[in-house]
This record gives sequence, C-alpha cells and structure tokens, in this order.
Amino acid sequence: MVLARGGVEVAVFEASAGPEPKIGENLPPALRPLLERLGLSSLLEAAGHVRCHGHRSVWGGDEPVEEDFLFGTFGSGWHLDRARFEGMLAEAAVEAGARWGWDHHAVDARWSAGRWTLEVEAPSALIEVQADFVIDATGRPARFARGAGARRRQLDKLVGVAVTLESPAGASALALDGFTLVEARPDGWWYTAPLAGERAVAMFMTDGDRLSASGLRSAEGWSAALRETTQTRGRLDGAFDLVSVEPRVMPAGSAWLEHATGPGWLAVGDAAMAFDPLSSHGMGSGMTTGYYGACAVAEHLAGNPDALETYEVLVHGMFDDYLERLHQHYRLEQRWPSAPFWSRRHHPMARATA
Repeated sequence: MVLARGGVEVAVFEASAGPEPKIGENLPPALRPLLERLGLSSLLEAAGHVRCHGHRSVWGGDEPVEEDFLFGTFGSGWHLDRARFEGMLAEAAVEAGARWGWDHHAVDARWSAGRWTLEVEAPSALIEVQADFVIDATGRPARFARGAGARRRQLDKLVGVAVTLESPAGASALALDGFTLVEARPDGWWYTAPLAGERAVAMFMTDGDRLSASGLRSAEGWSAALRETTQTRGRLDGAFDLVSVEPRVMPAGSAWLEHATGPGWLAVGDAAMAFDPLSSHGMGSGMTTGYYGACAVAEHLAGNPDALETYEVLVHGMFDDYLERLHQHYRLEQRWPSAPFWSRRHHPMARATA
C-alpha cells in the first residue's frame, strides 16, 4: 500500500486462496497511530472485531494482576477477526494500485543483471515476472530470504498448542470481559482471548522438546492440562465447549535473520524476526516493519545507497530491545526456578552475530 501510493508498481503473490483465520489476533493500542497515518482507522470499527480492554496475568504470584488500556495513551486495543481484517487490508492495497494475486505460489527466483526473475504458479498457468526488488513476507519460514542465502537463527524451542473454542450458549462471559489472560504454570504458560462470533482462543505455550511427555498433542492431554489451571479454567468452564477440542501445534519461539536485507530484497514481519507471543509484538512487528520496509525500498529505488543498511539497523535494534524486555518479564516468574521451562528463560538472551 505504501509503495503503490508512492508510485511504485507493486505485485503481491499470496499463496492462500483467500483471507484465512490465524492465531495471533490481538492488535495492541500502540498501533493506532500507524493505522491513522495510513488512513486505515476505519478498519478497526468494522463489524466483527472485539475491543480489547486490557491484559490480565497470573505471573509471579497466585493473584491476577490487571493492566487496563482505559488509562493508556491510545485507548483500547482489538481482538481481530483476523481473516476479515487481512481481507480489508488487501482491498485497501488494491485500491492504492497494487496488483494482488490470491493462490499465487512463487516457485523459483533468479538474480541476474540487477533484477529478479520470479516464476510464479498462478491458478491457471506458470507465469514469469521481472522485479527490481522483492519483499519477503513469508512469515517464520523466511523462504525467499533463506533461498537468497540469508541465515535464520532460532533462540528457543517455544511452541504453542492452540484450540479455537466455540460457545454452545451463543454468548460468553469471556467475550464480554474483553481482556486477554496469561497464566503461568510449572511447564509453561496459558493464553486465552476472545474472538469474534462468541468464540475464544486458548493456547498453552511450552517447549517443543517436552511435547511428547506432556501429552498436549491429544484432546485429552490438552484438557487435562487446562484443568490444572485456576483462572484460565474458571473463565472457560461453562462458557465454551471444552470437550470437542482439536489442538494444533505451531512454532512460537524467538528467531531472526542474521541479515534482513540483501541484493534486491529485504524481509519484513516474522520473516525478518519472530517473537515470543508473551511480548504481544507479532502484529506490531509485522505492520511496523512493513511500513518502514516499504519506506526503505522506495528510498533504495530512488538511489539512496544507505536505505537498506538503515532498515537492517532498525530491525536488529528492535529485536535486541525485545530480547531484553522478554528476559526481564520471564525473570518475574520465580515460583518454579528449577523447572526446565523457566530455568532456560532465566538466563539473559542475546542475538548471536556472525
């Protein structure tokens, strides 16, 4: 959108056939200024999104602690209908002048004479596209950047075991509550939040190398772990169907590219750096790096020799700051210092450099 508004010819190749629901629906209040700058504030008022009034946590002690957005600078956040939100963003990009291809899969890329030649599998044919620049927005796999020779570094083995819950009663106390909830446990922590349509997401964060022993991959094991909680179980019992759960395991650890830019390309969002969900940085990083990445590309194409290096410094600075804050937050939980999950996170974390 930013590039198209600036007069750059843009094509987006999106592998999905259309907007899809995703885990990671919380849009923090701090993103309001960016949406306003882009003229997209109206997207938050669209039907289907649920206001997020704050965070509640059981962390470092047995009593819940609240952070109410009402007293913050930007007001409430949002629990998004993610598919609807991303569909509206795509429409806004097209209105700005971008070409958008759903169900388009990039299958090959070649760099020659200062340009990229992309082979893209479209719904009806294999097409070839010439590009002066490529932006990698492929998420955690960082497919393009790694194919171009960039090295991906993984800090930890965190995974999320997530379930989307339906409210059989048609109305839930959780949806009305409007708060996210985080609850620490000896082998990880729980996250719950309301979704549009009287639904909720419940996810247990733990280390991937402990999944087999935990039994969390099964509905029975996941439900058994939920029953050991206090606040999380209390807000879900009676409001949602906790019997027909289907756990999904997804990577959630901290990771980054050693180099977020290269000849004729840069990475944004999770492709550049991926965050522990405890930080609530995922959506913010995706949109912030998307904005500043676009600015860097525009300046680079206009002849600024320092634009890509400046962007890389920005990305790595953001990640270093995130690691420091993440370590501080994990250190606040000292009830199980010898438990493997917590002992691993009580040591300072730093971005390794080549």
